[in-house]
Amino acid sequence: MVVRAGREFLAIPGPTTMPDEVLRAMHRPALDIYSDQMVEMTESLLRDPSGLFATKGRSYIYIANGHGAWEAVLTNVLSRGDKVLVLESGRFAIGWGNAAAAMGADVEVLKGDWRRAVRPAEVEARLRQDKDHRIKAILAVQVDTASGAYNDIEAIGKAIKAAGHPALFMVDAVASLGCMPFEMDAWGVDVAMSGSQKGLMAPPGLGFVAANDRAREVHKTAGLRTPIGTGPSARAASTTGSMPAQRPCICCSRCVNRSTCCSRKSSRTCSCATVSWPRRCAARSRSGPKARCSASTSRKPASGPTRSPPW
Repeated sequence: MVVRAGREFLAIPGPTTMPDEVLRAMHRPALDIYSDQMVEMTESLLRDPSGLFATKGRSYIYIANGHGAWEAVLTNVLSRGDKVLVLESGRFAIGWGNAAAAMGADVEVLKGDWRRAVRPAEVEARLRQDKDHRIKAILAVQVDTASGAYNDIEAIGKAIKAAGHPALFMVDAVASLGCMPFEMDAWGVDVAMSGSQKGLMAPPGLGFVAANDRAREVHKTAGLRTPIGTGPSARAASTTGSMPAQRPCICCSRCVNRSTCCSRKSSRTCSCATVSWPRRCAARSRSGPKARCSASTSRKPASGPTRSPPW
């Protein structure tokens, strides 16, 4: 016979136990997605993670777990064949490297030991050997759940700077954000990612990414394509820097090319699908409710792999 008394707690590294305040908030009715309140709340939520990461860079929210955030980070700053240096400290550091390899990156593992943290001096020595700067990104985990290793991200950042290497420094903070200090800008981190289900004590299913200006500049020439980004959602990028809208153009469900949709502007985002919606599509306003976007008749929907929702 099993006797249960009181509240049941899930005693694993994550998902962590959610506070009552979070549970109560989940019982609120859904907001009207077309309301000003929804738009304002969304904009504020997109600003908040930057404070958690301690960065002046932009933050993004993905409907994904940590593995999805891994892919979002990689696909937005790499091109196929780019060399990536993975700092081994446990299963999740290696797992991030495996994800990069599966997406077409050339992955090198700086061998470590699951019983200790990454040694910054070894990182600096390896980067000094890379005189041609073939390494484009360095992947590290602040706390690797599988091994319990706690890496000194600040010291690793200083080692990268001492080596004078231009590679992007990218950090997985899934098991650490909200639990211990993380100073993205002060430590020289270019891209950081985390999830909702551990230190943030929220339900699983959201991935958070923060990127500084240097990473967003590299993003402009990144060419990596992944199947997860196929379709219209991969093309929607808000002109305000917030996350892309995950929907086709309001004025016609067939529109998948926002670069030429509706207003025909040079903006990467369809004018009727920005965060200021619900604005009436220009084509609809002129021609009535049955009008279609110009893109829906002049261009066929794209096929094949595309970039994950961009920055």
